[in-house]
Amino acid sequence: MYIFKSGFRNKLVIKLGKSINAEKKLCFVVYPYSVIKCLALKRISLKKDRYSYKFALCAIFKDEALYLKEWIEYHKFIGIERIYLYNNNSTDNYYEVLKPYIDEGLVVLRNMPGKERQMDAYNDCLMRYKYESKYIGVIDIDEFIFDKENNSLNKIEEVFNKDSSIGGVQINWTIFGSSHLEKYTNEPVTKRFIYSSNKDFDMNRHTKSFVNPRKTLCFLNPHYAMYIDGFYPVNLNGTKVEGAMNDDINDEVRINHYFCKSKEEFMLKIKRGTADGNPIRTMGLFDYHDKNDVYDDSMKIFYDEYERMKD
Repeated sequence: MYIFKSGFRNKLVIKLGKSINAEKKLCFVVYPYSVIKCLALKRISLKKDRYSYKFALCAIFKDEALYLKEWIEYHKFIGIERIYLYNNNSTDNYYEVLKPYIDEGLVVLRNMPGKERQMDAYNDCLMRYKYESKYIGVIDIDEFIFDKENNSLNKIEEVFNKDSSIGGVQINWTIFGSSHLEKYTNEPVTKRFIYSSNKDFDMNRHTKSFVNPRKTLCFLNPHYAMYIDGFYPVNLNGTKVEGAMNDDINDEVRINHYFCKSKEEFMLKIKRGTADGNPIRTMGLFDYHDKNDVYDDSMKIFYDEYERMKD
């Protein structure tokens, strides 16, 4: 039996069945927006043979119109068939950028106003589209799924197919630095920033997830999901993962994370704030992440194609 008592986010009291552990209870306490929908996951049928889309992405954005086109075109290029985007109080020309993709049927746009709505957006996406898309990757607009053979989605599916109990695949970051650039220029992110961190940089232990939404309970952290009892996440090697970090890094498929960009762009990032309630960013974070240790122009195959599309 489930009993709900009204109140503020940090005061919501939920009595859950014994089969849901303490961490899963926290999912509901912290993010009540999707509580009722999440509970429905305990009773759904996991069986469905056909989906409208195999691989989809979900992301929340705020005032990132400068980057949306490249991010969408890149993931379309690698085989993403559907993109669920949540607008969080943007004031730039995001709709003008997104309209052609909405008309095409590639992008679904929803509004998610307010503060600290990142997990609400993710959980809304899980529930709305769990029968539309077979797998949903949950990443940010400064993150690009990559492998050198341009075969990342097939490799992710191979991991899911190893065991029917696998609910998600967690993929490690590779942090890209500023390439010592101070100012924004109107060139692709993937072309401007061609120096990354060493593989053993501590922040590269962070992961982002592709999930089977029918086996996923909810997100309580941007980096990993909670799963229905009996299902669990693994890394690319098929090893179970606990939490946001994975030390067993297999960068055959990775998340290229353009966290810094130029100094000018990072300062604008600070002004935008965060969507997950984390502390306000500082230039100290820029300095910590600004790793330019490895020359890496492996995205060249994409940005050459991207430039041809613009001509």
